[in-house]
Amino acid sequence: MSFNTSGTYTNIAGATTAAAGAVIQSATWNAIFTDLATALTQTMSQLIATQSTQNNICFGNGGLEVWQRGTSIAVAASTTAYTADRWYATTNANQACVIAQATGLVSQSQFAAKFQLNAGQTGTGVLVFAYPLDTSSIIPMLGKKMALSFQVKAGTNFSAANGTLSYALYVGTGAVAKRGAGYTSETTPISSTVNLVAGAVTAVSNIGTVTTATTSTQAELRFFWTPAPGAGAGADDSITIDNVQLQVQQTTTTWTATNFDYCPLSICLLDCMRYYTKTFEYATTPAQAAAIPGAITVISSAAARCGMYWRFAQEMRTSPVITTYNPQGANANWQDITGAVTLAVSSTATSTRGIFFYSATAGAADRLIYIQAQADASI
Repeated sequence: MSFNTSGTYTNIAGATTAAAGAVIQSATWNAIFTDLATALTQTMSQLIATQSTQNNICFGNGGLEVWQRGTSIAVAASTTAYTADRWYATTNANQACVIAQATGLVSQSQFAAKFQLNAGQTGTGVLVFAYPLDTSSIIPMLGKKMALSFQVKAGTNFSAANGTLSYALYVGTGAVAKRGAGYTSETTPISSTVNLVAGAVTAVSNIGTVTTATTSTQAELRFFWTPAPGAGAGADDSITIDNVQLQVQQTTTTWTATNFDYCPLSICLLDCMRYYTKTFEYATTPAQAAAIPGAITVISSAAARCGMYWRFAQEMRTSPVITTYNPQGANANWQDITGAVTLAVSSTATSTRGIFFYSATAGAADRLIYIQAQADASI
């Protein structure tokens, strides 16, 4: 008696007539055990299909719900920049874009990401919207086939020929990184295209046929397309992407991708903070002279010095790049609110857990002093 990999329970049925060496069991008991097997099979099948945050390799922000850097990110032409948490965009010449938080494409989703080519941009290079993964994230993929599902909507003037959007999961054997021109020993467990209808939402599901190499150490899920805007075009040359789910196939037999895992924002945000975090309040876009709330705050104890340790909310994946912001001035220094002056900022070496900011130029004791910062450990 056992469950197979798809959750089917098989019981031992006894013979209903006596024979040498046979297990004698009545037809009534056989019927009872048949019913029991059916019930146990149904229970196990439901358990296998039960959603959890472990189902989605991209659970940190596959739903495009987390936007710590801001809800509207301008990406200049010929630039690679992070936008929604964990997602970066790549543009080419004459392809200035805005990646903005948009209304979710299905009723259970609050937000999606809209990738909009600016009006008047005429570049025809390949645009990229991608989600790179570190080694720890892809361990469950090794030696397995993958499945990808997502929702996508083409803008009313989406200019790619035939409305074609391409997507692929790339894996390689090198150091963790964005894919760039390609990975070391690169393979593609998933690779396909979908032709979108302008203004319509399309649900896409792709069950991969290629096993992820067991030697893989780097990966990236990538959406890409080739715009073909005419001169002055761009009224709504966009795509909106939502509910991206990359999951390991659970069985070797017939299998379909499960429904999207709606991860609580608190959990998704905590995962994203391994890659990027800030002192600003969540809804405040990091910038000079942006805001005081959330700032690292000290009261100077002597005329010559002040300082404070910033412990990150989540241990970061690697030592981050630190950027500081003056809450009230157009510079990266401390702001002495009491004395209405800025103070030069210094820091110790950063670690994955935090950094110590200080100044040796406090004007006097008992001054109220602020600074904002961000820590970026993105791939």
